[in-house]
Order: sequence, then C-alpha cells, then structure tokens
Amino acid sequence: MTSVEKVRVKVVPLGSSGVGKTSLAMKYTADVFSNMYISTVGQETQFKEIMVDDKVVKMEIHDTAGQERFRAVTRSLYRDVDCCVLVFDVTNRNSFESLDFWMNEFLLTRCPEVPADFPFVVLGNKCEMEQRLVTKKEAIRWCQEKYCNINYFDVSAKEDINLELAFQTVAKKALKLKSEEIKIQPTDVSQRVKLKDEGLNQSKQSWWSWWSWWKSRFSWC
Repeated sequence: MTSVEKVRVKVVPLGSSGVGKTSLAMKYTADVFSNMYISTVGQETQFKEIMVDDKVVKMEIHDTAGQERFRAVTRSLYRDVDCCVLVFDVTNRNSFESLDFWMNEFLLTRCPEVPADFPFVVLGNKCEMEQRLVTKKEAIRWCQEKYCNINYFDVSAKEDINLELAFQTVAKKALKLKSEEIKIQPTDVSQRVKLKDEGLNQSKQSWWSWWSWWKSRFSWC
C-alpha cells in the first residue's frame, strides 16, 4: 500500500479584536459556532487535516489575540508561518482599515526574502449581515493594490459561507511556500554551518529589501 505524504503547515490569522478569527477557526476545524464573544487570551491552536493534490496537509491554525497587550505573544508566532490570513469584519470599517497595520507588522517580523512572494489570504467575515460597510469590490481592490499574491473571500463563520474554499486556498498557498523552502534547504553539514554563520547578514539584507519594497509600494512611506 502506497503511503501518503503528510506535510505540516503553520497558518496565522491576524486582525482586530472581535472580527471573528476564533469563530472562523472553530467553525472550519470543529464545525462549532457560538454567538457568545470571548476574546482570545494570548493564542490558541486548532488543527485540521485535508488533502491537497496527493498530500495530506495538517494545518496548524494559530488563533491570535487582537489586543495590544498580547502583541508580543502574537509576534512570536510569525517567524515560521507558511501563510498569513488577514481577517476583517465587513460591518466594521475600522477593522478593514487596520489591515495595513497587520500586514506591515507581520512582514516586519516574518521578514520574507521577497515580501511580494509571501502568501496572504484576506477574509471578510460576517458577510451574511445586512449592515455591510465594506464592499467585496473594495476589499478586492485593496488586495490588488498591495501585490498579486493575495486572494480575497467573503466568508461567514455563522452561516459557513466559503470556509472550505478559503481554507483550501490557504492550505495550497502554505504548501507551495513550504515546498519551495524545502527545496533550498542545504543537505550538507558544512553548508548548514555556512548558512548559519551568514544568517545575521542575510537577515539585515532581507529587512532592507523588505523596507525598500514597502516604501516603493506605499506613498505614505
């Protein structure tokens, strides 16, 4: 019997407090939804295994707190994330306008070598609500203005709208990044030692590369 390859990917949803990050994670992983709002303390992890192509992908969804006092705990999770999910509430315009902040903070900490290649997915939660203040067209335009590697989905944790499609996309993007990183990992011990010795210098170069890219993309920089 042929064994199926299993790959672990790490996903982190980010967004303002109360946008529904926990509700989305719980509905998708455990098919559980509650109208009772309980703010996440620090971080919690939900798991789900799905098939992507010919691989079993074990998603670790690290649910994070949106409050300032837990920011240090949240940032500590960013380093080895394979896909970042930005979440806002379509009935709360401030949560949409804060997406720039969350993307900025994530990229500064994760510091990918090529920021434009890092996988993001944006979710507009509570799309079942009538009192919508952010249109789908506006959200898509925000994604397009950043760079091409962002997918957008209207979703609803309460009504289970688009969750399978959205998280399937998250898994595919995370798996793609993971596969690319595995390909460039050195197998020779001497290569690993050399890479470690050069790590600090590469981190500095990566940070400046990110900063130059960011300033070129956003006029306020």
